[in-house]
Amino acid sequence: MLTFGSRAEDLLSIDLVRNDGTATLVLAGEIDLSNREALADALEKALESPNVVVDLSRVRYLDSSGLRVLMTAHERARQDGGSLTVTRPSKDVRRVLELTSVLSLLTNGAESDEPV
Repeated sequence: MLTFGSRAEDLLSIDLVRNDGTATLVLAGEIDLSNREALADALEKALESPNVVVDLSRVRYLDSSGLRVLMTAHERARQDGGSLTVTRPSKDVRRVLELTSVLSLLTNGAESDEPV
């Protein structure tokens, strides 16, 4: 397990776990302009695996800069022949993903994951 620190005073905790060709990022806290680089760095490291899962169950806030980082990583994974899937978005994060019409894209259509 790798843990990425954030200069944003612990607003975001990022744990990376690799298992059988899949990298899972477990995020907790808030994703915003102040820590988007930490998220981008973690996703860059995770994308060394062909399949990436991003668990958002403990993320309470996601702004447009964080969403852009997720979308950029999703596109890169697709172009590289892999996948990046968001799972278990919290209620507030799910709402952001719905309002921006990317929920289905980022969850690969598996929208049945219940919000936490």
